[in-house]
Amino acid sequence: MPHYTSKLECFSDLSSISTYGYRGEALSAVCSVSDVQMITRHKTDSTASSYAIDKEGRISETGSCHNNMGCTFIITNLFRTLPVRKTYYQGRKGKEQVDLMESFLHGMAIANPSVRFMLRHNKKIVWQHSSGKDIKDSLVSIYGNLTEMVSFSHSSNDNSLSETKINGMLTTTGKSSRKPPYFIFNKRLVKFKSLAKTVKRLFEGTFPNGAICITLNPSSVDVNVEVDKSAVICKGEADLVALIEKVITEQVLVSK
Repeated sequence: MPHYTSKLECFSDLSSISTYGYRGEALSAVCSVSDVQMITRHKTDSTASSYAIDKEGRISETGSCHNNMGCTFIITNLFRTLPVRKTYYQGRKGKEQVDLMESFLHGMAIANPSVRFMLRHNKKIVWQHSSGKDIKDSLVSIYGNLTEMVSFSHSSNDNSLSETKINGMLTTTGKSSRKPPYFIFNKRLVKFKSLAKTVKRLFEGTFPNGAICITLNPSSVDVNVEVDKSAVICKGEADLVALIEKVITEQVLVSK
């Protein structure tokens, strides 16, 4: 079965999902339109194992190689089986896809500051983030100068928002954006419409640059709303948005 996942062992695991995992649909799809190589090494292995995967998702070739602990996917010759689609993405649409990928990686770097990210296109480095220690290091790699940004943080133990942590950095002056700041929910880049609407109202019709990171008990968050897991539903959403509005007003806007 090309689309299944073995990450879940019992039904209750659905209430404690904390990772993306390998999306079965994505891996199956990418195998059908490109050449895929997987390199993996367990902490108990002395060397890494390499697997070439054919368009049906079957292992066509194996070998040993040097690699750090973990798993790496190398995808080449994208859309080799769909020449019309390949041509379509070689023009302006290709630039749009690179921009979308860069924005996504920005969010991933904010969610995972200690992870190194690099985006190459046509053998040129578009953007990169060196391993850092916190959100500030990630934002420096994205925006450069942070002198116009204000940091904020809050921890709550209220009954309706127990184990809730909010932190981030937002601009208070300078260039605004047409896009909302990055919303990171339990280390997951998401779209949060109600929060975006609130932030736009607070900043008088525009969006600040920066990021808002929210940590909640996984059992109070449903990440299985969209196939790409770009949206979440949480218990007490109205209370959460109201709390974030209060934090931004008291810690960010007060400095304008």
